[in-house]
Amino acid sequence: MSTASTPTVATVLAALRKDRILETGRRLNLTLPATATKADLAKRVAAVRLPLADLLPHLRRDELRQACQDAGLPAEARARSALIEQLLTAAGEAAPTPKPRPRTADGLPQPNDLVVVRQRQYLVESVQASTGVRRPGGPPQATRVSLVCLDDDAQGRRLEVLWELELGARVVEPARQGLGADRPSTPRPTSAPTCTPCAGTASPPPTPACSRPRSAPASTSWITS
Repeated sequence: MSTASTPTVATVLAALRKDRILETGRRLNLTLPATATKADLAKRVAAVRLPLADLLPHLRRDELRQACQDAGLPAEARARSALIEQLLTAAGEAAPTPKPRPRTADGLPQPNDLVVVRQRQYLVESVQASTGVRRPGGPPQATRVSLVCLDDDAQGRRLEVLWELELGARVVEPARQGLGADRPSTPRPTSAPTCTPCAGTASPPPTPACSRPRSAPASTSWITS
């Protein structure tokens, strides 16, 4: 393993692609010129003196792992929260205290929320509320939500859904600034274990197919001439 170094905003940004620096800057409400070079964009973001704790939650899992590797830190952790905490500890920054975000009365997601849609984790990019008026007897007016996938096998894939019409869609309460929570895995049903008799031992008696008592066979009568 390489010698550990102190991760900074500049070193973390240096490992990102240009389009990801621009996207992260937009989420942080920074105005960045699209024509600037990647190095110039990284300098502009670093010049804002942004705390590392504010930047890391916007990064994807593979980007956090790369930041750990560049700093000479272990990068085997799967949980994003563990990778973020590891980088902050190496940088000497305290992990952010989770703050509950105010929820809307209708339960709609908000930008930067973590949601589960179609059994995948997504980051909410934008929410466009319906402005139409529902006609009597017509379908309900749905909210358009733009998402970016966070799962390893589909990272960065974009999706737009109509939230009220999406079955099973839900907002995940964050563990760390809205992006540290990892979706719990659903245990898979396992088949009943089979028992293989050891050599030299008698096989167990077969299990009867039906536990109900069988009726006694009808008696046979003999007719004599």
